[in-house]
Amino acid sequence: MLSRYTLLIGVFLPLYLAAQSPLGDQVYEKADETYVQRMDRYNFNDSFRAIDLKTVIEEGLRKNHGQQVRAYNENILELGWRDQYAEFWFPSVNLVLSSGTQRLDHLKMGKDNTKTSPSPAGSLGLEIGDYTLFNWGKDYAAYLNQKRIYKRGKQEINEKRRELKHDLILQYFDLLTRKDLANTAKYRLRQASFIYRLSREKMTLKKLSKEIYYQSRHIYLEAQEEYQQAKIAVQLADEKMALLLADAPGTRYHLREILKYQKVKTSIAEAERLSLKNNPKILTAQTVLEVAKKQYQIIKKENLPLPKITINLGAYTHTFDDNKNQTRYFTHTDSSNLEITATVNATWSIFGKGGLFNRRKTETSFVTKNLRQKLLNQQKHTTHSGITTTFRRILHQEKMMTILTAETTNLRKTYDVILENYINKKTAFINYKLALNDLIEARNLNALTKFDHLKGKIELAKLMGIEDFPGENFENLAIQETAQ
Repeated sequence: MLSRYTLLIGVFLPLYLAAQSPLGDQVYEKADETYVQRMDRYNFNDSFRAIDLKTVIEEGLRKNHGQQVRAYNENILELGWRDQYAEFWFPSVNLVLSSGTQRLDHLKMGKDNTKTSPSPAGSLGLEIGDYTLFNWGKDYAAYLNQKRIYKRGKQEINEKRRELKHDLILQYFDLLTRKDLANTAKYRLRQASFIYRLSREKMTLKKLSKEIYYQSRHIYLEAQEEYQQAKIAVQLADEKMALLLADAPGTRYHLREILKYQKVKTSIAEAERLSLKNNPKILTAQTVLEVAKKQYQIIKKENLPLPKITINLGAYTHTFDDNKNQTRYFTHTDSSNLEITATVNATWSIFGKGGLFNRRKTETSFVTKNLRQKLLNQQKHTTHSGITTTFRRILHQEKMMTILTAETTNLRKTYDVILENYINKKTAFINYKLALNDLIEARNLNALTKFDHLKGKIELAKLMGIEDFPGENFENLAIQETAQ
């Protein structure tokens, strides 16, 4: 004859297997009186789409609003640089039209005999004007500063694009991790649901104490709460992804890949070497220092009575009115001589702003140059410190992954044994509860540590100022689940 415990297993094992199916939640939610269904207060028009990491990167770099704004800013930067280039290297040639006042019609005839001419009068000219031949390098130094700032501006736009790519990768795997945590919460809910239903039936047969019954009810309700929290976390991550991809709000994503765990291969020495060449903050500090150095040289030269050598290229002007209609070329009033001239313009303060002979102005520029050098050294030190800290964290996470992988496997086997023993009344309920909690915590910690490891590697890539590690590619970390 079968024992009553074997009979209970035969009755509730199908229920447990049903709970493992994709419809297990729905079966239980309809059957158990503790689950209260309410209609949503708001109706969201959600849409669903399947995506992979390569699609996210391609669409994000093409459709993201911030990236599109940067494309316009890059166009503006390019046009501004063309103006600066032309202003320095070429003379300014302007076509100027100027006309006098011309009467079109009379509205009223007054007593004043002065009349505006009904004929057009004025001038049309091609003005070239002064062109600097030599200015002791002051204009050239200012031009080089403008060129350096322009190039840094182009670099910053590319850096923002690279940063966006990293953000897209992080958000993709963040969403994937949130879904993984939600699946773990769903697994816990299924396990707690099965035990709670088993306890309820035993309670009905008066084969279980109220203490154990209410404890099983507690872990079920606790699992419900965690599952709902995990679901909302996924929905919020979906919204962040939709914002980055410029998709409609309410888009829900089905991910077809998983995160591949891969140890970092780049060394600290290589990371520091590349950061000196590519780190955005170091490059900005270097640009600011170079500009300050040239500005100091300009100020020192401006404090000397150095002549400025120019040539007046004149203008061609066509004058027209009732009395004359002529075209002439001139460089100065009543002169068409083409001459190279030199002028000296210098001002030295004696008292007041700038100090004696502009000393304070020169010292301020000198101190500013030294300040920029100090800020560059500080930024290099900060970057290298950040690289060391990030490396330590990554290596710690790699050790943790080795431990957690083995621990999760062991806890899974432990849970299966304790579950079977609890059903057969060979162990206490508290042991089952602890085994389930330990398994869920290990699975969650495993998923979060793997994602934190990826975040550390991307943070390291940002500090190095590179898109991917040498010989590695972040896009290859997304693999099909069957490929693991």
